[in-house]
Amino acid sequence: GLNAQQLYQLFAASIKDNEDFRLFHETWKLHRMLAKACKYFESFPLLVQKVTVLKERLPAQFKQGMFTAYLSMALAYRMGASKQDCIHVFIAGLAHDIGMLHIDPSIIGKEGDYNADEWRSMQGHTVIGHCILRYVKDLPKAVVNGVLEHHERFDGSGYPLGKKGSDLGLIGQILGMADTCYAIYNRDLRPRSIGFDAVLPILQLNPDMYCRKVFKAMMELIRDI
Repeated sequence: GLNAQQLYQLFAASIKDNEDFRLFHETWKLHRMLAKACKYFESFPLLVQKVTVLKERLPAQFKQGMFTAYLSMALAYRMGASKQDCIHVFIAGLAHDIGMLHIDPSIIGKEGDYNADEWRSMQGHTVIGHCILRYVKDLPKAVVNGVLEHHERFDGSGYPLGKKGSDLGLIGQILGMADTCYAIYNRDLRPRSIGFDAVLPILQLNPDMYCRKVFKAMMELIRDI
C-alpha cells in the first residue's frame, strides 16, 4: 500500500509543478504539517488500502482527493483550527471519494449528462464512503461524518440527505468548498491556462450555498494563493 513517504512525495511533486501553490506552501510553511498528516494516514491500514486502490483504478479521483485534502488542510489552518484538527480534515479530504470504488465504472467514466438512475448511483458514493470509514478503527467520527456530508450545502441544496445550516458538521463544509474549487479549476480554468485566483468570482455567484465562515476563509485563502 501507499506509505507516508510515497504519499508525501506525490504531494511535493504536485506542489512543485504549480507555482501558485508552491509559493503559498513555502510562505505558510506547511511542509511539516503535510508530513505529519501523511504519517497519520499511514496509521489506518483499511484507509491506506482503499486510497491505494483508488490511485490505481481511478487516478483522476485520487488526484482530486489529493488536491481536496491539501486545500482543506490549508483552509482549516486559515480558520485557526488546531494542527491535529487540520490533519483530521486532510484525512477526510484524501478519503472523501473512496465510495467511487463501488460505483459502476461505466457511470464514472461517462461523458455527457447522467440519467436519473446514474445520478442516484453517483450520489451514493458519499454514503458508501461513510459506511467504509465507520469500520476504520480509531478514525475520528468527525472525519467519517465529513465524508458523508461533503456534497451537502448550507442552503439545503446538496445530497444525500438535504441537510442544511447548523445541522452540518464543519469538516464536510470545508471539504465541499475545497472539492468545488478543484472542480472549477480543473474543468474550467486550467485547460485554458487561467490561474487559480479566477475561482473567486465563480464562487461569488452562489455564496449562500456555503457556510459563511468557510466561504470567507476560502476568499482570503485564494487571495493568499
